[in-house]
Amino acid sequence: MVNALILYQSVAKKKISVLKFRKEIMKSFVGFDTDDTSSNQRMRRVMHQLKKKEGPSSKTRRAYQQCYKNMVASQGSLIAKNKTKKVNTFCANCPDEPYLCVECFTKVH
Repeated sequence: MVNALILYQSVAKKKISVLKFRKEIMKSFVGFDTDDTSSNQRMRRVMHQLKKKEGPSSKTRRAYQQCYKNMVASQGSLIAKNKTKKVNTFCANCPDEPYLCVECFTKVH
């Protein structure tokens, strides 16, 4: 940890205490984000939510990504395209908003 701190200080060109550096490392591991909107910084955890896509199901359903990736690895993309179940629920807080079933959502998050 101390070696990482020394490396960080040499690259970032700023000094921070070992305790603050450890806290920042732990925040990044756990997934905490800092909210700068108030004068004192508060920590909030990024919460993932499974939401249903608005609109008719026939147009909003897509193959859920985790199962599709697993099936492509084992059986190939042509079979995976046809056999993967389709859902209209997605994780709203993930960057690419992946389509996931409830079971895969709990595994991933």
